[in-house]
Amino acid sequence: MQEGRTYPCDLTDKEWEIIKPLIPVYKRGRKREVNMREVINGLLYMTRTGCQWDYIPKDYPKKSTLWYYFDKWTKDGTWKQFNDELRKQVRVMAGRDPDASAAIIDSQSVKSAQCRTEKGYDGGKKIGGRKRQILVDVLGLLLSVNIHAANKSDITGAKELFELNAEQYQYLSRIWADGGYQGDFKRWLKSNYDITLEIVKSIKYKGYVPKKYQKTKADKLQLNLFDIKDYTKTCNMNKADELRKFKIVKWRWIVERTFSWLINNRRLSKDYESHPKSGESFCYLAMTRLMLNRLTT
Repeated sequence: MQEGRTYPCDLTDKEWEIIKPLIPVYKRGRKREVNMREVINGLLYMTRTGCQWDYIPKDYPKKSTLWYYFDKWTKDGTWKQFNDELRKQVRVMAGRDPDASAAIIDSQSVKSAQCRTEKGYDGGKKIGGRKRQILVDVLGLLLSVNIHAANKSDITGAKELFELNAEQYQYLSRIWADGGYQGDFKRWLKSNYDITLEIVKSIKYKGYVPKKYQKTKADKLQLNLFDIKDYTKTCNMNKADELRKFKIVKWRWIVERTFSWLINNRRLSKDYESHPKSGESFCYLAMTRLMLNRLTT
């Protein structure tokens, strides 16, 4: 464990030097007495472990202090500013322009624990809770997130995401998405932000399908274990392997990986927050931790 660290998720000295200049300094009022490094460490601990506010370890500031800064920085957009500044640094380190010109959008429905507002049922995924709408660059780094009720359509949530962060998209020229964003969203995006939307469809099996397996919708082949065995007897083995094989969909795999990064943090495995904005802040915290690690290793 490096100097200044109590838990693995705490900031190292190098990481603290990177994030320290980004912390807001208020000109009015008395001198700040709180150890801001420990405040951020405590909130990173909550993000990673899913710890409740009342169970914060005594190594960190008391929960009222942590909540004060978490809530204040949620309202004034500080967590997003952390994410935006660190993302630019990571992009430059990777040899890219600081501002992304292309992005991928997608949504993820998650179960909610004790949501008081913005809660619904996603009939497609059969999940009751909230939906996370995220926009990421080609490195998978978060550009913005919008959390809303799961019963809202992807297009409605995407429009809200763009309207809430309109000033951020002046450099974007192209966005990739799945079929859930087809329709008027493409025209809306082009007319309002001059951004081209490209729908990336899943790769479907185009080989021979025996007549006994042809359903009412030929592009949706549903086989059970016994059918697979019969299929291998009647068809070429290579075609059977093709059916079972997982296929990575170009561009869309990037945003799916970002969802995986997020839910590796227990606080984000479900939606535990009373207000959607708190959930968005924890998403930015999770990505802040990830990008600090990239910048120092």
